Amino acid sequence: YAYVVDGPRTNIYLCTVNSDGTLSNGCIVQGSGYDYPEHVTVLGSTLYAADQGSPGGGEVTVCNISSTDGTLSGCFVTASAGGLNYASGVALGGDFGYVATDNNGLFTCAFDSIAGALTNCAVAATSSSVSDAWNVVISGGIAYFANAESGLTACAIGSGGDLSSCTDSSLGGGTPPMATGVDVNGGRAYVSTWDMMFGNADVELCPISGLTVSACGVAVSDGSDSGFS
Repeated sequence: YAYVVDGPRTNIYLCTVNSDGTLSNGCIVQGSGYDYPEHVTVLGSTLYAADQGSPGGGEVTVCNISSTDGTLSGCFVTASAGGLNYASGVALGGDFGYVATDNNGLFTCAFDSIAGALTNCAVAATSSSVSDAWNVVISGGIAYFANAESGLTACAIGSGGDLSSCTDSSLGGGTPPMATGVDVNGGRAYVSTWDMMFGNADVELCPISGLTVSACGVAVSDGSDSGFS
């Protein structure tokens, strides 16, 4: 299954993935309680949606995933009073979680892996500015951020979620595009981008090894000004 976010309509769709990687027609709206979701992450049998919310708002919606058919149920809102102004991404590790926001930077929250709740959210302690992080993923003890200003940022994760030894890697082009999303698969990071000046939307492929990020290059382009996220 795949979950597809439709922020403007405040929906998350459940789609069947075909053997060739394409998505079947007839994706079905799942769950409820979202407030303009931007990105989702899945941990075990739970889905977490970063909701941008109304101006000044921001929260994370948590839903149970059915092991039978992937449907979502029992959704509830957490971190709604955490100061998450336009939450745009969430990643979880151990007893803490990160929530990226469009307006207020990166937050670290206490994470209850049993209840699924995020509490005590505060601006993340870091040796480098990730104030423009729009999405975040954790892999191998490293946090990778889609940084709207500087491209792809990689930071070592310390106890309690503190970040250190952060490095920034620029994305391709003479006018570096805005990084809007990131995911990791094996030794590769895939970064979605949007170039506001030229109206290009790309997904860039960046080879990674811990904190080391090699030269990024365009993996796919949609040739429009819609922007991937």
